Formats: sequence, C-alpha cells, structure tokens
Amino acid sequence: AIDDQAEAEKKRIELFKLEAESASVETTGKAIALAKAAAEANGINGKAELEQATLHVNALKIKQKEELDTLKKRYEAEESHNKAMMELEINTQRELATIEATKFQKTIESLGKETLISMAKAGPAAQAKLLAGLGLKGYMIIDAKNPINLFNTAQGMIASPQFPHQENKSQNNCLLYTSD
Repeated sequence: AIDDQAEAEKKRIELFKLEAESASVETTGKAIALAKAAAEANGINGKAELEQATLHVNALKIKQKEELDTLKKRYEAEESHNKAMMELEINTQRELATIEATKFQKTIESLGKETLISMAKAGPAAQAKLLAGLGLKGYMIIDAKNPINLFNTAQGMIASPQFPHQENKSQNNCLLYTSD
C-alpha cells in the first residue's frame, strides 16, 4: 500500500508535469498564434497603407498632368490669340500705309510737276496755305536754293522722310518731305 501510494504520487507528479507542459505548450501556442496574427495584421495594414499611398500618388500625378495640360492649352491659346492680334495690327498698319502712300502719290500726281516747282519757289506762308488747301498736314517743300535750317525747324520735322518725291530738272530741284 505504501508502494502503491508512492507509485500513485509519482504518477500524480508526472501528471502535474504533463499538465504544466501541456499548459506551457498551450500558452506558447497561443502566444505564437497571437504573434503570427499580429504580424499578419501588421502586414495587411502595411500593404493597405502602401496601396493607399500608391493610389494617392497616382491621383496626384493625374491631377498635376491635367493641370499642366490645361496650362499648356491656355498658353497656346493665348499665344495664338496674340499672334493673330499682331498679324491683324500689322495688316491694318500696312493697309493704312498703303492708303496714305496712294493718297499722297495721287495728290502729287494731280498737282503736276510745274505746280510743285511753283510751290517750291513760293514763300513759306504761301506754301503752308497751298499744303493746307490740299489737306496735307506736316509737309514741307524745299528746293536747292532755299536750304532748311534743321536747328530751327518745328519738332518732328527732323525725322527721315517717309515718302520723298523728287523732281529733277537742272536748277529746279524740289523735294517734298513729311514729318509724320
């Protein structure tokens, strides 16, 4: 009976050891399972955050590309408009210059060579009245006998002539200059 009790005690100690071992395995298993679950959850969260960041970056790229395309189209439209406006201004100025040149040429042709020579020989007051009567403003008639003193001329008369008309006839040289 003592032997049986000792044997029973050994078996009970062994049972406690096995229960302790079982509890240890169970606790370790739970800890490992929890650690694996936490690692897996962190991995899933990390992948989700990475996916979200990637989508955010892609959205920003698309937005910036659209903004850049919009700016590019705006600048191209503005450049095209400015170019068209400059061409329109150039054509307008060209047409106005052509009209003015034609008007001047027809006026001079209608006056004739002899009239221009007479105007050049006339005094400054008579020349001013004749030119005003013809609707010509800012013009001056000079000949070789009456040179012009550029230091005393009205402002604007110093500029290069736009439409000089020269008549050559021995001593009767006549030039008609404009100040515009």
